[in-house]
Amino acid sequence: MNSIYTIGETVYDIIFVNGQPEAGKPGGAMLNTAISLGRLGLNPNLISEFAYDDIGKLINTFLLENGVSTEYCFRYQNGQTPVAIAILDRERKAGFSFYRNFPTDRLLIGIPPFHKGDLVMFGSYFSISQELRVQVERILGNAMDSGCLLFYDPNFRKAHLNEIESLREAVVGNLSRAHIVRGSDEDFNLLFGCRSAEEAHHYCPQAILFYTMGSGGCNMITPSGVQRHWESIAIEPVSTIGAGDTFNAGLAYGISHENLTFDTLLHLAPSEWDRVIKTALRMASAVCMSFDNYISHSLAKILNDGIEN
Repeated sequence: MNSIYTIGETVYDIIFVNGQPEAGKPGGAMLNTAISLGRLGLNPNLISEFAYDDIGKLINTFLLENGVSTEYCFRYQNGQTPVAIAILDRERKAGFSFYRNFPTDRLLIGIPPFHKGDLVMFGSYFSISQELRVQVERILGNAMDSGCLLFYDPNFRKAHLNEIESLREAVVGNLSRAHIVRGSDEDFNLLFGCRSAEEAHHYCPQAILFYTMGSGGCNMITPSGVQRHWESIAIEPVSTIGAGDTFNAGLAYGISHENLTFDTLLHLAPSEWDRVIKTALRMASAVCMSFDNYISHSLAKILNDGIEN
C-alpha cells in the first residue's frame, strides 16, 4: 500500500449552536481527513504546524491515538495553536472566525520521502497562504517530481474573502497541478463565480473533478469529458463541518484500497465509480449526524469488514 500525506492547517474547533458552545474538536480540513483515514487503518501522515501549548498537546495525542503520524508536523514554542469559532446556522452550516498567533518561522520541516504512487492531499487556506507559500511549493514540487497522485480541495472560506484577489492566483496554480480536485459549489462560486461543474472544470481541465453540492449530490467530470452524477443521502444534519473533508477521505480510501493510479481512474468502470463514491457519500453523511469532524470507529470497522469480505 502506498503512503498517504495530508497537508493543511491544524486548529481547535469550538462549535456554537444557538449562541451556546456545543462541542470542541481538533480540526482543520486535512486533519479531519487524516483522522478518518487513520481510523480506517491507512496510517496517513499529517503535514501541518501547531504549538507546544496545552491545546497543541491535546491535538498531538489525539492524532497519534487515531493512527495519524505527526512526524512532519512543525511544533513551535513562540505562539499558540489556532482556534476556530464555528457558528452553525439553521441548516447546520458553519460560519468561521479564526484566532491565530503564529511565530515568525513557519513549517520548518524536512521533505518527506515521497514515492511514485503516494497520495498527497492538500488544500484550504494553508495551501495558498502567502506566509507558507514557499514551504508548500517546495513540498508539492518534490511530490510531483516523485510521481505522487495530487489531490486538491480549495475549501475556500468566506472569512478570507477580503484576501481573495491576492489568493486567487495561488488557487489557480494548485488547481492546475492536481490530478484530482474535489470542490464544493460554494468554493467555485466564491473563487470564480462558477455556477456549474462544467464552469468549474474550466479551471482544472487536466483533473478529475468532483463537484459537490451538499444535498444536491456530486457531479464528476473527467479530462475526456465523461460525466457522472450521484445523489446525496437524505439526512437531518447535526453539523456539516466535516462533510467535505470526510468525502475526501472516502475517495482516498477507495483509491488506496484499490491501488488506483491516475491512469486507472481515467478508465474506471461505472460500477467501480459507484462503489467508491457511494462509500464517500456514506461517510460524509454519517459525519453530519454528530458534532465530530471524522467518521466513528464503529463505521470504520463496518467499512473495513465490508471490503475484507
